[in-house]
Amino acid sequence: TNDPVPDTVFQNLQSGNYLINMRDSQNCLRSINVLIARLSTSTSFIADIAPILNTNCSITGCHNGDNGVSINWTVFSNVQSHAQTIKTRTGNRSMPLTGKLTQQEINLIACWVDDGAKNN
Repeated sequence: TNDPVPDTVFQNLQSGNYLINMRDSQNCLRSINVLIARLSTSTSFIADIAPILNTNCSITGCHNGDNGVSINWTVFSNVQSHAQTIKTRTGNRSMPLTGKLTQQEINLIACWVDDGAKNN
């Protein structure tokens, strides 16, 4: 039949390039590349990230051995220079060593890092 197919909606896509294949009413295949750009989340270091770090990471006994124990995590430049590692370790739940982050806190950290780990 030539009845239109309902719109297909893709939700919660990660940013990146996608190849979309479609067929028209004559059964001809058409492919297009689509870029899903990452939008700024406006996650704030001061309002969102610093409180998470101060509560969970800038505390006695959080780090062991040489795994950041000598780093002052209350200094922004130290946090910024280790931002990707913080994102990775909170994302795989290997950090913090004590306590537990909520998924929302992990997501905030990831968004802040993905936005460039800005001092905002």
